[in-house]
Amino acid sequence: MDRRAIAIIASTVLAVSTTIPARAQEADGVVDAIDGARSRLTLRDGTSYVLPASFDATPLRPGMEIHLLYVA
Repeated sequence: MDRRAIAIIASTVLAVSTTIPARAQEADGVVDAIDGARSRLTLRDGTSYVLPASFDATPLRPGMEIHLLYVA
């Protein structure tokens, strides 16, 4: 393969890889605390997540079992 073909293949791979969307992550747990002032949700296992500004956390209560989907 000559250098031009390698350069074309490499640039094609790079162009395609930048269009692949981020993969969603998932988490399950029980709500321990909701800090509305800092938009933070903490689960009983100690992990915490920052909530989007547009998210309405008023229905969430400590002790609720939840399933989170988020983009890492």
